[in-house]
Amino acid sequence: MTNSSLDKLKQFTFSDDPSPLQANAIYPLASFSLISAKGVDATKFLQGQVSCDVENLAELSTSIGSHSTPKGRMISSFRLFKVNSETYYVLIKSNLAEKALAALKKYALFSKTTLHLEENLIAVGSHGADAAQFIASSAGKLPTEENNISTLNETTIVNLDENNQAYLVITTLESAANLLSSAQRSSFLTSDKQYTLLNHQKALGFVEKATSELWVAQMLNYQSVGGISFTKGCYTGQEIIARMKYLGKLKRHMVHAIVTSEIPLNPGMELQLTQSVKSVGHIVSAIQTDSNQWDVLWILTDDGQAANELYIDKAAVKVKQQIELPYPLDSE
Repeated sequence: MTNSSLDKLKQFTFSDDPSPLQANAIYPLASFSLISAKGVDATKFLQGQVSCDVENLAELSTSIGSHSTPKGRMISSFRLFKVNSETYYVLIKSNLAEKALAALKKYALFSKTTLHLEENLIAVGSHGADAAQFIASSAGKLPTEENNISTLNETTIVNLDENNQAYLVITTLESAANLLSSAQRSSFLTSDKQYTLLNHQKALGFVEKATSELWVAQMLNYQSVGGISFTKGCYTGQEIIARMKYLGKLKRHMVHAIVTSEIPLNPGMELQLTQSVKSVGHIVSAIQTDSNQWDVLWILTDDGQAANELYIDKAAVKVKQQIELPYPLDSE
């Protein structure tokens, strides 16, 4: 979200307090922005740039995806929404949005595709049965199947997770402000840390500014969440990503854990083994859920995953619980 968008939503409180996952919550995605890709060549353009299969993505549906350098390093990753063959939205971390937009625009010079950072659109997230009922009564009909989309006028609603009854509402700033104001009166309003925690439950991580160009897509497990197509043909970085699957050996991948730390944990922090300067990985995202306790996604080597304690410089990060991934990993 841009600064001007945030200014219009100052009436809503974005808490920095520890944030255990709530049963029912509605939250402005204050740390996310929306990029649109529109035009008669939008499908063809995105198909040649991003890792997911855009051409075979059904209208009114969503997919995880990434955009990489020619060397296969992820510049950005995101959730892609296909409204129709000429209209797409990309939900992406705000601190990465301008870099991601510029990287895509480099390849769009001869394409009939317009790429734009949408300052007048905001995504509002929700989860829980009561919050879903509130969204249905306030924003419009909910899509019944996971990863499907419904639209009404200027509002798009996305079914993210059937189990948690989680939805995203993409709408104008004015409509979002009205929705959030009503949610505040109903005691549902919270911060978008809830969205991150939901993604942690699904072991779904995203690139942001501090981690741009650190990883290939398989390190974020995107081959297991529909974020990589190995059959769609060429796209930027495809050769490296395919080589990793068919010829390489993945030396590190993302895992989920509950840890304790005396220092704040942030994306991009480098992790070492105890008594060693050897790097074994990086933090993808971290949310504080209690005093000194953090819910983290991090990318680690096998040695890092086997350790009960890791170091960030001289500060210890102790692993309380390794959480099993909700999906199988490919063998690469």
